[in-house]
Amino acid sequence: MSKPFNPYARITEKQFGLQVESAAKLRGFEYFHAWNSKHSSPGFPDYFMIHRETYRVIVCELKSEKGKLTELQKNWLNLFAAAGFDVYLWRPSDLMEILTVLDGKTEGIKVHEISV
Repeated sequence: MSKPFNPYARITEKQFGLQVESAAKLRGFEYFHAWNSKHSSPGFPDYFMIHRETYRVIVCELKSEKGKLTELQKNWLNLFAAAGFDVYLWRPSDLMEILTVLDGKTEGIKVHEISV
């Protein structure tokens, strides 16, 4: 028996990142993304976003459908969550949730609530 078709399985983190960037910009967010993490602190989240009008901050890590968080990534996300920021782990299949979050219709999911 073959595996069920997963339309998100072939989306790379880079492609996914471009989708998230576009959605964030359209909804009034500015963001920081280190395009080359070699010169950044290990494990630092992929995106740090702030809304231009509400100043809401979102910190998120993007992963492919099967990608796993490293311990350093978990540590950084936990620090941001403890500081009160909205923290997310997003995968391509989370696109509808991402749009809802960027629209301001939900609060942050703390890292310890995310299955990692």
